Amino acid sequence: MAKRHTRRTPGTGYTTKAPNGTSTAYFPKRGGGYHVRRGFDTSAAAEAWLDSLLTQRDAKLDVGSGQQRVGTWMDRWAERAAKDREWKAKMVADVAYKLGYVKPYLGSMALADVLPDHVDAMLDELGKDLAQTTVRQIRNYLYQVFEEARGRRYITFNPVLKPQRRKRAKQREPQRLSAAQAASLLAAADDSFYGVAWWLILSLGMRAGEVCGLRRGDIDFERATLTIAQEATDVRGTVLLDTPKGDKERTVPIPRALLPLLQQHLQHVTRRAAQGMQRGTWHEHGLVFPGRSGKPMNPTSLRHMLKRLTDARHLPPVTTHMLRHTASSLYTAVNCPENLIAALLGHAPSTITRHYAQPDVETLRGWVEQVYRLLDGEVERGQRSA
Repeated sequence: MAKRHTRRTPGTGYTTKAPNGTSTAYFPKRGGGYHVRRGFDTSAAAEAWLDSLLTQRDAKLDVGSGQQRVGTWMDRWAERAAKDREWKAKMVADVAYKLGYVKPYLGSMALADVLPDHVDAMLDELGKDLAQTTVRQIRNYLYQVFEEARGRRYITFNPVLKPQRRKRAKQREPQRLSAAQAASLLAAADDSFYGVAWWLILSLGMRAGEVCGLRRGDIDFERATLTIAQEATDVRGTVLLDTPKGDKERTVPIPRALLPLLQQHLQHVTRRAAQGMQRGTWHEHGLVFPGRSGKPMNPTSLRHMLKRLTDARHLPPVTTHMLRHTASSLYTAVNCPENLIAALLGHAPSTITRHYAQPDVETLRGWVEQVYRLLDGEVERGQRSA
């Protein structure tokens, strides 16, 4: 017959020891009632388990038998996942935003009390106001939340159905501009404050966020290079500066003919900053393409600019990402090798060999100059025929 140990303080659980030497620990459910029970090989392990639950309970993490609240566990899960998976700020904000929809429905429930019917009812309600893609993402995050709780044995089953792998939609042919159309876009933007930004996007394939996050210190005029070390991202109207996509910096050559344009642009930025500082409205961030107040420009602003430029020149409606496709096609037109195009555009290497054989800046320079001459020639041709 198991012998009960009563040396612990009342309300903190107790252990029993069986004749074969094994121990069973009992932890009380908050509010009274039945106990959570788990068996251990030794009494020391049983006592340690009770102590760990007691510590978490005192921190208002009611973990006994999944009795901690769904809202509390979601916050713990998101914090741990962000650290373990090294999420970027944009991902952290997106998870918090999506799981925020769950809290009014399930947040106050105990983990162990949530049933599939509760989850289905919540998703049906959310589907009345949200896009199906958003509802699907909420369910995917919630599945991960409960799956980790199940893995920790807080609950015995996951009440969220495992997301079904969706069939990959047939990819559409990426839209892009021809060299002549790209030149028309550059000519339309020639007199604008951000005119040189479109040259960088089309000649180097930079992302809109990378352009908005480019700092003056990232440009080396002596070597004619720029380092892409951060990008601006739009998180529900708030601009955040973070590491580039893939968390990897890359240094690329600048067409030498663009250097005077860049220097002239930075002089404009300096004058604008001086005027803003006199008015007390300037917030210096050291950016090459800042917003009007010096703060990081929202990449969406570049998209709006692009629409005005394409409308003015009657060009096909393209996005800033499609301009990356355009840059890629321009490099293909001058027979640039695929691995060099990937290195310029910041694509992940497709093989381990390419990962360890990344080209240096000078290897890329000749191709960059070729694409610049191609675009510049089209601009001149368009001006002569105008």
